[in-house]
Amino acid sequence: MAAAITSITPGSAKAGASGISIVGTGFSDDGLSTVWFRPPGEGAWQAVAPARVSFESSTELTIEIDEANTDGWTAGWNDIGVADYGDETPDDYLELAFRYEEGLMATIDSVKPGFGALVGTLTIIGTGFADDPSLTKMYKRESGDADWEAVTAANISYESATELTLTLAEDESWDGGWNDLGVSVSSESTPDDSLERAFQFYTAGADDPNAIVVGPVEEVYIDGRYAGDLADEVGWDVREEIVKIFTQHSRTPVKTYPGEEEHELTIPLAEVSMENLADLFGSSVTDLSDGRKRVTFGGKQTIVDRDLLLVAPGISGKKTAIGFYRCNVGLSGSITYGKDANARIPLRVTVLEDTSRAYGDRIGFFEEYTAS
Repeated sequence: MAAAITSITPGSAKAGASGISIVGTGFSDDGLSTVWFRPPGEGAWQAVAPARVSFESSTELTIEIDEANTDGWTAGWNDIGVADYGDETPDDYLELAFRYEEGLMATIDSVKPGFGALVGTLTIIGTGFADDPSLTKMYKRESGDADWEAVTAANISYESATELTLTLAEDESWDGGWNDLGVSVSSESTPDDSLERAFQFYTAGADDPNAIVVGPVEEVYIDGRYAGDLADEVGWDVREEIVKIFTQHSRTPVKTYPGEEEHELTIPLAEVSMENLADLFGSSVTDLSDGRKRVTFGGKQTIVDRDLLLVAPGISGKKTAIGFYRCNVGLSGSITYGKDANARIPLRVTVLEDTSRAYGDRIGFFEEYTAS
């Protein structure tokens, strides 16, 4: 019976990959089945070296790609075929069945928002994403751990080559606290690229509204990135304008409703790094000679919405997260420093309403969680 092919998993790999599974029928042991490939539309087939084809069963073969790519895979999509040993062309093949990539295949640049809980979504920004669960993979791990765990493919949605949506679904176990995230479109079990402390995941704690926060804010994160230590306590101003409706014959209001709501925070930072300053001002770090660094700022700036996360101590060793979905972050006030005191960089954060969210959940949240 001639060999036939029905599928190949995963749908992409690069040099050095192994365990690429070809499923079909009529496969033979002892090198009697061969695997072929070609760029789509080209007539000439090339064979995978027999030493890199392993017989698993009459319905499965596995192949590997050596580090030097001596078989001559062409970058991009390839047709895959199978045949009985001795044939010069495949008995059966699938068009556009497998994508070979050279070098780094996917990168991850940012995760937004920088915090999440069940059931929420994250936007992953990077490059090299592909429109197929078998081609785009995501990985997660608790920050500091060595081993990566693959995210279920069904929880990853392709938006474009530079954007993915990740659903924090109940069918997966997420570690409370900081998590690293990685991306890949290869057959490897580790990411091509990753971000450390990419986002903060919350697990519910005891419901005790009278004793949630037991101390001042300890940590500040903007877009999931650590902003620096605090020089003073965070100041938080809230203004809510109430609009009153009167009847024609009475001066007693019969209805009131909120007309406008505004939150503004002042966050004096201390002990910040040059990299943190560059993130805050939307600038970059310039390396100078003799180990010096420079960050420039000021002038015309592009206003960017950012998410803000404040972390305060809670009861029984728990943490309390105070999150705001959309903010404008700017410098407002005097920068001070002294010989015996920390530098103080006052940031003014204006919190915006997110009308895309449900009513009552458009500004932010308090959430108690257990830190890992």
